[in-house]
Amino acid sequence: MNKKNSFLSSDALPTREKLLLLAEREFAEKGFSGTTVRDFGAALGIANSSVLYYFPSKRKLYAAVLKRISASLAAFVVPEAPAEGSVDEVVTELARRLLAWGDGNPAYLRILMRELLDNPARVGSVHHWHLAQFLERTESVIAATMADDARRAPPVDALMLMLHVIGSITYFQIALPTLTGIQNLKDERSLRKRFVKHIETALKNALHAGTRSRGSSSRPSGARHRSAARYP
Repeated sequence: MNKKNSFLSSDALPTREKLLLLAEREFAEKGFSGTTVRDFGAALGIANSSVLYYFPSKRKLYAAVLKRISASLAAFVVPEAPAEGSVDEVVTELARRLLAWGDGNPAYLRILMRELLDNPARVGSVHHWHLAQFLERTESVIAATMADDARRAPPVDALMLMLHVIGSITYFQIALPTLTGIQNLKDERSLRKRFVKHIETALKNALHAGTRSRGSSSRPSGARHRSAARYP
């Protein structure tokens, strides 16, 4: 058995944990719709009824995986203690943590992207979206930092800002191997450095857009009229 499947034959892991590890891999590679309870049972060499003993349905198994992802995200990315520093520093640190988390959890990253893309088809019947916990915690951290940072006026939408960060980083990390091949690079470090610089600049621009706008509106009216005359 290859290394990829080594956990399936491990006597040290209980069946429930094997099911979760297998589900993480399969959901990452095939998505929710591309897997079946029968697939999980066959891979572990157990009957379908045994799979359903631990998780009454595929949806319950998927929910358990999402719960693990949410807990992992919140623990790694969002600090337990109140964030310190300016809102620029706090948001940039959150982005760096999310990037590092994705590096260490590629399967989780793919499931996260699939969930954001595929969830609308199921969201009406889902009573609890586990990833909401992570979004709520990051939003509250950013909002609290904005409230404490007197230099930020007016504040930006914390939730929309974090969704922008999550979407950008998740897509970049999933696309990185393909982008590396297209750019004909021997390693990914060059693209990664460029992306980190870009996301930090984009975050600063977003965080200070309101300040710049307010500053530009305070120019003398004559200056605005001259600009308008120069650029009809």
